[in-house]
Amino acid sequence: MARRSTSHREAGFNLIEVSLVLAIMGVLVTMTTTGSVAYMDVKRSDSTKVKLDTIEEAITRYAAAAKRLPCPADGTLSATNTSSGLENRSSGGTCLGTQKVGVVPWVTLGLPKEAVLDTWGRYITMRVDEDLVKDNVLASVTDLQGTVKDKGLYVSEIVSCDSLRSIMDPASTPSTGAAYVLISHGKDGLGAISSLGSHQAKPTNTCHQDNNANNNAVATDATAPYVTGGPAEGFDDIVRAAPASQVIIKAGLLS
Repeated sequence: MARRSTSHREAGFNLIEVSLVLAIMGVLVTMTTTGSVAYMDVKRSDSTKVKLDTIEEAITRYAAAAKRLPCPADGTLSATNTSSGLENRSSGGTCLGTQKVGVVPWVTLGLPKEAVLDTWGRYITMRVDEDLVKDNVLASVTDLQGTVKDKGLYVSEIVSCDSLRSIMDPASTPSTGAAYVLISHGKDGLGAISSLGSHQAKPTNTCHQDNNANNNAVATDATAPYVTGGPAEGFDDIVRAAPASQVIIKAGLLS
């Protein structure tokens, strides 16, 4: 009888051990999965930043050749539309549609479509200062500050969700307005246009991410700047912008 009781206790002890091992394995699997997801998010973010580098270089080359900046393309056009990927610009030298569905104009810039999709498969949003898309506006620049004075877009950096710090301002002296703004809408994709041309849901958080949404018209007001920085309370946009003066210099347009 004593031997049988010991056998039962040993069997019970072994079951407890198995349960503990399974629990530990579950924790380890969860930790590994969480770590893998975080690692992939970082890799996608880094790859998107490389794409933004390529786009900025293409914009600089375009400015050097055309003596102006390109307008964004209409990101809602189907792949079969002959205007897909071309800048959406009038013959009079203005961007059409208030840039409301504007994405990087890959055909105009001589890039493959894949180059203007972030690594989550969504179009990279583009906004440009309307004054800088006019014919020959950047030809024979001799007075850099005179050329860029009061031109450009407003860009601010998140300090906190209740506080922004201006980093690009066309009204400053010297003028630091952004010639263009490029926006990947990050992992959550809120405010982006998909590769098929459909709008993703617009962000509703309170940390200014809605300022960058693609279905907004081009913003020219200091009270609603394009926003970079984070991450803060869900802000995961990846933003690039360059002052007009920097674009002129890099493009070799300063005489």
